[in-house]
Amino acid sequence: MTRNYPFPNAWRYRDYVIDSFNSDKPYDQFVMEQIAGDLLPEKKSMTAAEKDERLIATGFLALGPKDLNEKNALQFTMDNVDEQIDVISRSMLALTVSCARCHDHKFGPIPTSDYYAMAGIFRSTQLLSGYGARQGGGNKMETKNLIALGSAASLPGPAEPAVNRDAEDAQRVKLHKQLIELQSQIKKTETAKEDLKPRKGKGKDQNNDGKADKLEKHEASLTKKLAERRTQAAVVEGQIKKLEKISGDKGDKGDKAATSGAQEKKLEGAAAGFAMGASDGRAMDSVIFLRGEVDKP
Repeated sequence: MTRNYPFPNAWRYRDYVIDSFNSDKPYDQFVMEQIAGDLLPEKKSMTAAEKDERLIATGFLALGPKDLNEKNALQFTMDNVDEQIDVISRSMLALTVSCARCHDHKFGPIPTSDYYAMAGIFRSTQLLSGYGARQGGGNKMETKNLIALGSAASLPGPAEPAVNRDAEDAQRVKLHKQLIELQSQIKKTETAKEDLKPRKGKGKDQNNDGKADKLEKHEASLTKKLAERRTQAAVVEGQIKKLEKISGDKGDKGDKAATSGAQEKKLEGAAAGFAMGASDGRAMDSVIFLRGEVDKP
């Protein structure tokens, strides 16, 4: 069974693609940057941001499904190589080359030997997605498995001012207690008014004007008190809504969202100034694995 992990730096590649289309980048350059951006010759006039752009472009090779539960490092590598071959052959060549991992292509001149010749290229490429094979340990994103960027433009903007969550939470709890108490008082006052109605009618039936006047005054007092408490409750509700709007925290849903947001910020902070991608690695050949099984070279 596989697990899903966040890729907090994937947005850099997304922005690269959008910026490339918006700037009408030549298609051949667009393709080369994604496949071998780290190997393209640099111009003297290139800025640090332009150099980083080429590195970010190789995120094309780092994205995609990954079995982060895989404990066998070679199996993990070959599965990622297969994903790279598949996405390149489909998007660039309009061919499904990856099926040649197990057998010669049935409907085209693509033998298994050609597949593993391509696999040798990608086995010689260092995949920097942020994660590696589990190999029995807890899998976590590490900056050593990402590309370090050099330009200030690639770094995150200034941090937002710190928010005192404890003080906000204490104020919210206090306001909710006030609201609950006011709602309880409103309910009691409404009940008292309702209980007063039969007593008023009974006083009038007995022609007891003094008692009826007293009940009338009591009802007027309850009505005034009820209006005051409803106004107070409305004010407290407004304060709660204002506090929730400022903190972006709305009830239980907001608490969960805030927790999730904090986790994302933590990940972003851990990977600030880094990108997903690929770089040139140690050159190696790839043997042909029978039926694609790594234990049968």
